[in-house]
Amino acid sequence: MLDAFRRMFRDVRPFDDLMLAIEVLVLLLIAYEVGSGIWQRIRRHRRSRRLLGCFSKGQALQASVPAENAETEEWLRNLKEWTDKTNNLLARYSPQASAAFLHSHSTVAGHYRGVARTAQTAMAELLERLENLRAIMERPEVYL
Repeated sequence: MLDAFRRMFRDVRPFDDLMLAIEVLVLLLIAYEVGSGIWQRIRRHRRSRRLLGCFSKGQALQASVPAENAETEEWLRNLKEWTDKTNNLLARYSPQASAAFLHSHSTVAGHYRGVARTAQTAMAELLERLENLRAIMERPEVYL
């Protein structure tokens, strides 16, 4: 094996060394491009899974909306906690994702049947945040 290398490099001219160096640099550049693309996909996938967990918690909040005014305070506290945690997670990923999550479309809150009167506005906010989070999750290449 060593003899084969010796024969290969015995009559090497300076131009051959230059070509070998250029080929090695090109191969390293290709490896870097492929590796960084794979790493970006892995990172986006991992972040998307975390956001799916946040989305599920938001849907659980939507399903547990109180029908009586007496139960509203705890639900509002849970909603605020979910919004803060989700926004903090998105802010770690990108400022654009955080801004998109908090974006308000200025829609007027409607009347939701079976929802306590004191939770009507918060319910509209929750639905809007869930819609924003869904839009972020659908376009991870932009936001994550």
